[in-house]
Amino acid sequence: MTTSSKVAAQAVFATTLGLALSFYMANNAIAQTTSNPATKPVSSPVKNPQTPAPTAVAKPAATLNAPAQAANATAQASPMQAVIAGHHGGWSMFLQNPCHTGQASPDLALATSGKVRWTFPAEGPIDSSCAIIKGVVYVGSDDGHVYAIDEATGRQLWRSRLGDKVKSSPAWSNGKIVVGCEDKKVYCLNGTDGKILWSVPTQDRVSSSPAVHDGVAYVGSWDGNVYAIDIASGALKWQFPGTAGATAVGQVGEQSTPAATVPPTSSAAADSSGSSPASNLNANNEKSNPNALTGGVTAHALSGGADTNTLAAGVATGTAQIKTGRITSSPCIGPGMVLATCHNGYIYAISMRDGSLLWQFRTGGRLMASPMIMDHTVYVGSWDHSFYAIDAASGKQKWRVNCPESFSISATGAGGKIFVGNDDLKLYCMDSHTGKLLWKTQINSPVPLLSSSPAIVGNMLYCGSPDSNLYAIDTRNGAIKWKLKTQRPIVSSPAASRGGILIGSQDGNLYCVN
Repeated sequence: MTTSSKVAAQAVFATTLGLALSFYMANNAIAQTTSNPATKPVSSPVKNPQTPAPTAVAKPAATLNAPAQAANATAQASPMQAVIAGHHGGWSMFLQNPCHTGQASPDLALATSGKVRWTFPAEGPIDSSCAIIKGVVYVGSDDGHVYAIDEATGRQLWRSRLGDKVKSSPAWSNGKIVVGCEDKKVYCLNGTDGKILWSVPTQDRVSSSPAVHDGVAYVGSWDGNVYAIDIASGALKWQFPGTAGATAVGQVGEQSTPAATVPPTSSAAADSSGSSPASNLNANNEKSNPNALTGGVTAHALSGGADTNTLAAGVATGTAQIKTGRITSSPCIGPGMVLATCHNGYIYAISMRDGSLLWQFRTGGRLMASPMIMDHTVYVGSWDHSFYAIDAASGKQKWRVNCPESFSISATGAGGKIFVGNDDLKLYCMDSHTGKLLWKTQINSPVPLLSSSPAIVGNMLYCGSPDSNLYAIDTRNGAIKWKLKTQRPIVSSPAASRGGILIGSQDGNLYCVN
């Protein structure tokens, strides 16, 4: 596949990947081996190509999500630990919690066999990821419905019809379900019967998955805004950057201060599909990117945050001049801030209180992936082939890792490790403090992108792939333990519960695997 074809495919994967992949798979029958426990990961460049024996990993001290401490350690915990602890015991939104670490409660049992416990048939592809709370699974579908399903049996409890496709992942908060829809609205449903309680209109599609915290839902829109919505009433608390963001749909922003090491993004408008002309993306996204090393990974630590443009709230530039481009990712929550990644290549730290700009950080390519925050550090991958670690307080870069291809999916993390897929079709494990490569594992895909963020349960992680498989991978060494074949590509990210691993497929089924 040529580079220009890849750019076009990646630019629209949030809404049209299902059709493209289904067509591809229908015309390119690919033989898959679904029960090959001996599959070996691609390890970092060493002379001995064999997969190393599993390395003993010391169990991390009970911190995030620890059930024995969740109730009585909040006062002593860091702000991030307190946020995550508030979502202990379930999978209440995209990647489990508003920090998007993707780590399940440590008392959950591993899905060790890859056997299907039950399947639930929707009437359309399922790109949405599940929320799982108190024995009920909530998930959206391209058929326009949000479904509530019994976790134990797979039986439908109710379904609620919205105005268009539901690619957004539902988020649960105090008995209410908040979810975005392609009809340009954000909805709140009663978790008991699916009744629509309120809806908030935006000016374009909402495929972003809401992050909920302290009674407020934070969600992005293709209109270029982040919306903060009171869940109880549906009242809009603030939107960032405001109405100016809505007039900048699909545009690539311009920075006010030159970045030291990343080439500037183009200010050319995107075409109707949302993808900028290939000529405008070459500096950021071509395989000839000088920062990317073919077949390898390099880490760079920059002192002083050379790629950073930090701003105090209310500075002269103001949010009215910010042109974000589309927001298809899910915002994440940091201490007193909301973090949003945008198609203009910037990550914005926004005041949770009033929606003002705290700082902004510029990468050299589009940001399709959602940010993740862990240990006061923001982690995100970009289409400039780089993965970044950014100090949450200052917005200054801690380190950067260059990979052969772009990053299109969100990272997750636990125990000092970061897990993220690159569009070179490998899943990478990095040291969260230094960016050092610990291992990498090949993930099959018929197209040059990965579309499912990993979920972490103990020493295993689970992720889907456009090759139609759900993968179970050992977090200690990257060994693939098992694969489960579905009938169509997987765009959904998995969720974990006591019932097993739940993931949707574009074959229209929700799978519960244990």
